Amino acid sequence: MSAEDSADQIADAIKTLATHVKYLGVGNAATPMGAIEYLAIQIREGSLALQSLASAAGKIASAIEELAAASREGNDKLSEIANSIADAATELKEGRPGAAR
Repeated sequence: MSAEDSADQIADAIKTLATHVKYLGVGNAATPMGAIEYLAIQIREGSLALQSLASAAGKIASAIEELAAASREGNDKLSEIANSIADAATELKEGRPGAAR
């Protein structure tokens, strides 16, 4: 084997290795993106889902607060329950569930 053949084999091996490193973590997916790009997309999609979940939790908390405010107009026990609901809703909105317990 000549030195030129050896150099060609080394170059081919480096090209193959570079291709595999580029797609590392993406498996056999038919995509031109590399693993880091793929990971970034997955993180962005997860972040959007979490934002949607946080928005929904905020809306639920607001509804609970409104219910609590309406319930305060009843008797003392109902008012006590309404205060507990309002506290829990505030904790949820502020992202600290169970903090006041």
